[in-house]
Amino acid sequence: MTERIEELLRKNGIKCIPNGERNSTELEILTEPRDRYRVTLRHEASEAGFAREFWSYVQDKTLRPRNSALDKRLIQAAEQMGCLDDEYHPSITHDSTSWGRSYAFPGIFPLTQAKARLMFCRAELYKLYPDGGKSPVRCVGEIWEHDWLFGVVEEEWKRYFQLRKEEKDYAIVVRETLQRIVIARGQNLCDAIGRVKDAVECDKLMLDSEDFDGREYASSECYANGLVPDGEDVSFYFHLDEIGA
Repeated sequence: MTERIEELLRKNGIKCIPNGERNSTELEILTEPRDRYRVTLRHEASEAGFAREFWSYVQDKTLRPRNSALDKRLIQAAEQMGCLDDEYHPSITHDSTSWGRSYAFPGIFPLTQAKARLMFCRAELYKLYPDGGKSPVRCVGEIWEHDWLFGVVEEEWKRYFQLRKEEKDYAIVVRETLQRIVIARGQNLCDAIGRVKDAVECDKLMLDSEDFDGREYASSECYANGLVPDGEDVSFYFHLDEIGA
């Protein structure tokens, strides 16, 4: 177990307990302020091996107490671990019961709010509810307001990742009284600028000043047509993906 995984789990209310066994990890999971339970995961001796076993555990809700807040936290930990970054979830199919008998959304991949914000406008998303209901996401505001999980069907998930492969990073300058450079992914320059505009208008990207009449969006002069070359270090700029916009 690496320090990165242990810290990630800790932030999600999950503590790693040494048990002296090889290829085995015991987890103490917080369910309520004073209630915890333990589970032992047997996995390959690698970070990826643990992540795969953890994702399998998260998917089967019959293995843990029924608690929607806990489900959401475990999904979040799995996402941060990279379990949801594959082009598809191989254990979820249209006729699957991979979440156990209590999972009411066969064929729909679960998403956290952060992942749903990234996928909005690139895939058809659903708001999921603990009682098994679902409804389509019609605007980005609904993502910020919904306090449970989201979902996307398999074909939309695959289409989204194909789009991501084709996207590039663009450096977009937002000029008002002052100006700032924002890194946004997009199919092209117009797409990247559109994402920045949407983030500003939804108040998800707060600017240093509010000179609305003179606001201008354009490609940064630092790069030709704003296109950031592959491998270029732009970590010192603000990235739109940081706020999931």
